[in-house]
This record gives sequence, C-alpha cells and structure tokens, in this order.
Amino acid sequence: MAQTNRHLARNLGIALLLAATLLAALFLATLSPPGPASVAAHPCVGVDDMHDDFRSRPVPCSTPTHQKPYHEHSFEVDGGRDGGREEGLVFKAYLPDDFEKYNDPGDRIIIGFEQSFDLLNPDPPVNSITAVDSDGDTVTVTAASVDGKELELSVGVNSLIVGDYVTITIGPDAGIETPETPRGFDNFEGEQPYEVDIFFEDGAGNAGRVQASDKNFVIVKNPISSTVPSATVRVELHTYAEALISETDEIVVDFSGPSADSGFVVPNTISTSRIQVRYDGNKTFNPSEVVVQGERVVFAVPEKETEPISFMGYYSITFTNLARIRNPFSAGIYEIKVSSFVSDEVDTIEAVVRRTTTLNPPEGARGSEFTLDGKGYAAGTVTVYHDANDNERIDPGETLASEKTSRGAFKAKLTAQGEPGSPKYRIRARDSEGEDVTVEFDIRSSMSFEPATVGLGSSLKIIITDWEEDRDEVVAVQIAGESVQFTDRDARSGDEGKFLSQAIKYENCIHHPDSPPTINGRITLTVDVPSDIPPGEQTVAVFDHRQLDYSIDGRVIGDNAEDRKPCSRIENEEEWGSLDGNLTQKFRSDDPIAITKSTVEIEGRSLTLSPATAVRGQRVTVSGFGFGRGGFIESVQINGVPVHGSEQFEISTTGFVSFTVTVPVINRVGSYEVRVESENNTLGTGTLTVPEPAVTLSPSESRAGTEVTVTGTGFIANTPVRVTYADTHVAAGFANASGNVSLPFRVPLSAEIGRSYPVTVQAEVSGTEVSASATHSPALSTIATEPAEVSVGDLLTITGRDLPPFAIVRPIEIDGRNVTPFPAPTTDETGAFEVEVRVPGTQVGDQPLRVVAGGVVLTHTITVAPLPLSGPPARVFRDLISEGSLIAVWRYVNETQVWNLFDPNVPEELSELNDLTYVGTGDIVWLETTAQVEFQGDLLNAGWSLIRLK
Repeated sequence: MAQTNRHLARNLGIALLLAATLLAALFLATLSPPGPASVAAHPCVGVDDMHDDFRSRPVPCSTPTHQKPYHEHSFEVDGGRDGGREEGLVFKAYLPDDFEKYNDPGDRIIIGFEQSFDLLNPDPPVNSITAVDSDGDTVTVTAASVDGKELELSVGVNSLIVGDYVTITIGPDAGIETPETPRGFDNFEGEQPYEVDIFFEDGAGNAGRVQASDKNFVIVKNPISSTVPSATVRVELHTYAEALISETDEIVVDFSGPSADSGFVVPNTISTSRIQVRYDGNKTFNPSEVVVQGERVVFAVPEKETEPISFMGYYSITFTNLARIRNPFSAGIYEIKVSSFVSDEVDTIEAVVRRTTTLNPPEGARGSEFTLDGKGYAAGTVTVYHDANDNERIDPGETLASEKTSRGAFKAKLTAQGEPGSPKYRIRARDSEGEDVTVEFDIRSSMSFEPATVGLGSSLKIIITDWEEDRDEVVAVQIAGESVQFTDRDARSGDEGKFLSQAIKYENCIHHPDSPPTINGRITLTVDVPSDIPPGEQTVAVFDHRQLDYSIDGRVIGDNAEDRKPCSRIENEEEWGSLDGNLTQKFRSDDPIAITKSTVEIEGRSLTLSPATAVRGQRVTVSGFGFGRGGFIESVQINGVPVHGSEQFEISTTGFVSFTVTVPVINRVGSYEVRVESENNTLGTGTLTVPEPAVTLSPSESRAGTEVTVTGTGFIANTPVRVTYADTHVAAGFANASGNVSLPFRVPLSAEIGRSYPVTVQAEVSGTEVSASATHSPALSTIATEPAEVSVGDLLTITGRDLPPFAIVRPIEIDGRNVTPFPAPTTDETGAFEVEVRVPGTQVGDQPLRVVAGGVVLTHTITVAPLPLSGPPARVFRDLISEGSLIAVWRYVNETQVWNLFDPNVPEELSELNDLTYVGTGDIVWLETTAQVEFQGDLLNAGWSLIRLK
C-alpha cells in the first residue's frame, strides 16, 4: 500500500524555526478577525506605553503591528510520516493578565488541534515537550496527556507568570501527526492555514480556562514553488528511502498522478544539473543520467571514487525552475510519487495548484470597464454571474458572460454594476464542474460637474456618486489645491481657510449641520470656483474628517483617526461633552489624501478682442463683463508681457471693461493669451492670434528691368520696411496700421535668365526682426516659328521674345546650315525680333533650329514635309528646276483637246506662254529632261517621259 509523505528533512528544522517569526508578520496583514476587546494581550493603556515582544525588545504600543490585541504565529512543516517527525512543532502564547496568578500544582497549558491533526500517542513523553518563558527560563512540564484533539500539559508551581510569553516545543516522538495537504499561503478562497488554539487553565479554579489571544497556525509546505496554474515551478520533494540506495541505483519521480492525464507538463529532456538530491544532512549530488518517460522522470545515482554515495531514510529531491516543469492548467490537489528500484515502497506527495481569479483594474467608478482574468479552471465553459444576493442561489438574469477556457484560462470583459453607495461589486465565476469563485470589484466614488466647463468665480455643482453610506460626511473641497466653500454656507469656522460649514464642537467629535446629506450613495453640493486659480483642466478633490485636524483654542481634539469621528456615530449624547471655545480646522498635511477626485475644465471670464487677429504693434480693443462693480483693472498681460498703464483702465458700475492696448513686439507668432485681472482678483482671459508674415509678387516671373509689386501682410504695424532682390536693395516704405505692405520695384538688370532670386521684405523694431520672402524668376526667352510645317525652299517666319534688348540675332541655323539673312536682324527694346528665312535643302522630318542673340542661345524644332504633288508646276517640279534638268512640261486635256505648256526657262516678258498653271495628282504629263533624273521614286531617262503624277 502506498504510504503518504509526512517527512521533514532534519536540516530544514533550524531554518523553519527562524522563518516562523517572519511568517507571523505576513499573516498579521491577511488572517483572522480582531480578537475580543476584553482580552488584554499587551499592557497597552495609552499610545505611549511600551511592552516587550518575543525577542524581549521594548515595543511602543503605537507601532502599527502592535495595535491589535493579539499576535499571530505560524510554523511551516512538510508533513509527517507514521506519526513521527524530524523536528518539533513550535507554538507561542501570551499569558493573560488575570487577577489571580497561576501558581497552583493543577495549572495546565492546553493545546487544541483542529480535525486535520491526529494525536496518536495518548500519553506523550514529557521529555519530548519543553516550554520556556520570554526570559528563557524553563516552564516545568510535569505531565502530558491527550484528550481527543487536545494535548494537555501540567506545569509546575509558579511556572506560569502573568504578562509573560510562553514558547512550547513539541518533539517528533510526541505522536502528533500533522496534516499532509498544503494549506495557508496561496490558499483557496476563504481557506486559512491549520489553526492551533492555546488555553491556560488555573488549577485553583479562580480563573478557569482562558484562551490565549495569540493565534498559532501550522502551514503545510507545498512541494511546488508556485501554485499558479501553468506556471514553471521549482519542485522540492521531501521523501523517505525504505531500503539502502547507492551508486547506479535509479530513482523515479512520477508526475502522472492517479491517471495518465494528471496535467503536469514535463519537458522531453531534463539536464542532470537541473536535479539535486540532498541526503545525510547536507550531502548532495546531481544524477549521472536523466531519462524522461512521459510524465515519469528516471535518474541514476552517480558513481564517485572519493566518497561513494549510499543512504537510506529521509532525503529530498529538488527540480530547479530551469528543469522547465510546469503546473497543470486546472486547479486541484495532485499527486507526485517517488520510488526507487531497490524497494517496492512508493511515497505519495500531495501538491496543490490554486485557482487564480484577478480583476484588472481591481477598482474604478461604477459603470467603468474591467477584465476578469481566471486561471486554473476546469475545461469547458466558465459562466460569470452578477452576485447580487451573496448566496448560493443564482437568480435568472444574473448571467454576465460565458467564456470557453483555453488550458484552464479565460478572460471576460465586464462593466462595474452594483447598488448606488455600495463599495463592492461582487462577481461569481462558475466552471463546468460547478466550482464557484467570488471576487469583488471595488467601487470608487466618482464625480461629475454641472456645468462641464465653468468660469472663474462661478458656481459649480458637484455630484458625487457611490459615496459609501457609512463614510464620514463631506467637510472639505479643493479645486486646484485651493480650499473652497459651499455657496450656502453661513459662516466660516475659525481662521484656517475656507471649509464647508460651521462645525458644532464636542469633546471627541465634529458635526457639520450644513454638510450635504448622502442619499442612495449620492451627494450633491455647490461651491464657488476661486477666481485666482489658473484656467484650464483642474483637479477637484473631496475630503472627509480623516484628513482634517480640529482644535479649540489651540488644543487639538480627536487627535487620531479612531477618535476623530462625526457626532452621528456616537449613540449616547452624554459622551459628546460639548466644549466652548474657538474651533479651528485645517488639513493634517500639505498633500491631503482625497476620498475621490476628478478634473473639471475651468475657463476665465471670456474677453472680446477686436480684431481677434492682429499683428505686432497693432492696436486692439479688449472688452468684457463680470469684473465687479466699479474700481480699476489691476493688471493686463498679453502673452505674459505686462501692458504699462493698465492700472488706469476703469471698470464700470455694471462690471463692464473696455480699453485699447498695443500688441507687444516680441519674437513670436501664434496664439497670445490676453489676461486681465481686476482689483478683486476677478480674472478674464481671451486669445489673440498673431499671424505669420507673408509676401506675394505680381508678377512672380518677368524679365530684367520690368516692374514688380510686392505685397506683404503680418508685419509690425506703422513700421519702416525695406525690400531686397537677392542682396540688392530695391525698395523701401512703411507697413500700415494693420501691418500690410505694398511696394513696387524693378527687377535688376543683373538678374540672369534661368535662375530664381529671393525677394525679402524686412522690418526691425527694438531687436525684434520680422521678415518674409517670395521667389522671383527672370522670364525665360522664347522662340516660335510659322507655319507649323514647311518644305525645302519655303519661307519660315521666326519670332523671338524676352531676349536681351538691341542684340544682333546671329547665327540662325536649320539642320546646321546657316540661313541668316543679310543684314542680320536685331532685337528691339523689349528683346523681341521677327525674321523670314528660306528652308535649305534637308531631309524630310523634324530638324533643329538654332538662334543666337546677345549670347542667349535658343533652340527649336521645325517639321520639314515632302514637296507637294499638287499645285503650281514651279512648286511641284522645283527639285528638277533647281537641278537645271527640266526643259518643259506638257499636259494634254482630252476633254478640251488642248495642250498646255510650262517652261521654267521662259523669259519673264514671254511668261504668258506658260499656260500650264496647275497640276494635280492623277494628271498625265510629258516631261522633257536634259539628263537621267529621279522623280516620285521613279528613274526617268533623258528626253521625253510620259508619267502620271502620284
């Protein structure tokens, strides 16, 4: 039969004893409700009293960890085996300070264990039990016996001293079997460590049995370092070898649990350095070989020449985090089995994986969103409920979400609900196995404002929701760190500032009859917004009594949080003890902690600016309402620059102001804040826009020597300006009262075609320079030709523009052939020219045209077409004429039976003989040539040739 692991390694005993005190401090913060007020655990009457702790050190009663009337002590164990232990249990208790001293032979100390413990020995040996007081003196134990779950210790006369601490150590042979299932740290919902009660019994019967107020806990250590599902863990297994284990023997650690699907994730390989075995006290070794068989890890004891390994009895196995063993995905109690091949005994060790359920964020205003994040849940679906009734029954309609688990984890997006004023919103998550977990989202009070944007000096309504019903009344409000008051408040309380309402004075409480009531978790109050705080988004903070100190004629009352309470909490009016005197109240610190806070947008009294956009140096009229009844303006600032003489600006009896100021000349453009403050600290604000300077040119492209107009805006009002073209000064003038500029200038003759030049308008006043530029380009020269298509021998008209004036146009070339007429043309005063040239003999198609004038080279492309096949004979046959090979052309018209002649050599006085004035495509003509020629792609012999014109 498999045995249950209940062993503790001897070498851990001392370490665990030293850790007990540290563990006690942790549990103070998380465990056990306060004990009965009637039990005086410490001799603490006033906050200045002292008492000794377990180390006999003086501890002031005001120390936070000693405020409670009890201590908590914890002791960590690994479990027991067959009723035996390797070290003793340790408990501590404070002896109550009763009227009678414990000095009777029948005095007893009784230790009560809960059901999970087993007391196997009815009469534990006295020598296995020791007790000492806080001075280290022995408390004599004369007898020990077991009564059910109680261990009863009889002590000697005068062994128990009132007001003393007693430390009781129970050895392993006392026969007390501790629980084996880990519990305590990382405990299940609502689960605590195993608790042990200590009682003192007066043998004389005067005091009877009195329970010590100290709490003692036994924590069964979890063999895995983390109980978080799916986490990579360190595994520390304390086990027992029934037979001798020596070199080359194999040890088996089985993570598969009661079934093949335990959920522990074991990697395919584990390095030998990731496993350590400790035996015989502090001797250790790493395996010589590790074999992973699914969830089973088998490793061998190494051979050593100097010190052979051989052991039996208690030993431990540690898998480091680097072994990469991971927890199961689902929560539960899992079994890890240890065995060896030298014995049939199997040690079963229980490991607990805890379900984790977290909220992110864990708190917020009602209506805010949060994420429910769960790990360790059963496979299937997790249903999330609105736990309104706080009971086991789930009412219809309470379902919030249903999420499928993936490897035991799920996420659900939720919205905080709950009743108004309730500090908690409870959510219940139930998995497919019916396991329930309840978590609470902390509802934080939230604020809203009416209006959402409020002016300085105006009334602001503050609406607080989810203010806890049992919380102290609202007694103070701050806006931007400055205390404000209720608008309906009758009088101030003392000289310490602006608090909400007049307080009624009592000995240990303060009552504000004018404080707003809490109705269904909602508080509504109205305050005046201070007129001297900066406009913009500002924090509004609300406080109750806990952040305030009160004093009467300088004497502080209700000095601590316990005493400083509202009078409504005191049930007996006789306890009030009304006091006379001057009551003052103030915040306890310069940075008080608000119960709730939010931000509101605050705007100053709105000013009207005319014009709203103005340049530096321009005059602007400022006007506004709400500045009191008469008096003067105290200061005016524009962009932080004081306006001199603003103290003379008068406020009308209706609170209206209107005055004219000059925009300061500073090196900045954009939005300027105009800030006006009156003698009564009323603040008004407005926004003035100062534009960037800019210039434009008309035209932006023209030739040298032409006139251009520069127009500018955004310059300093009524200020001289100068205009430069590149580095050449070309004009000067003044910006008008609105900062506008309009000046003409001539483009310098040095401006070169093909470049761009900056034209800059500049002004400077008292070190502030304002300038802006635009780009001017001297006009590019152009050339044009007519007609669009010519043939060899045709006249071509060439026109040029924007060339240097009075320049000779030479040469003019077509396809590299000089066609410049004589005399060569000249550009006029505007740089223009026009000339006719004859197209030389060249190839058909696009041909380059090049013109040079005054050093400026212009290029162009002309289109040369083939000679026409219809038209006057001199044009159709011009190539043959120019070659001198054509003698005559005859055409016979069959319809009229008439011959017509064209002779290119007929003298001018006989030109009437040439009656052939037009030939066209399809005409049949006789050509007489002096030599063999090519015409229309055909080769014609010398003499007469009859052809059809194509």
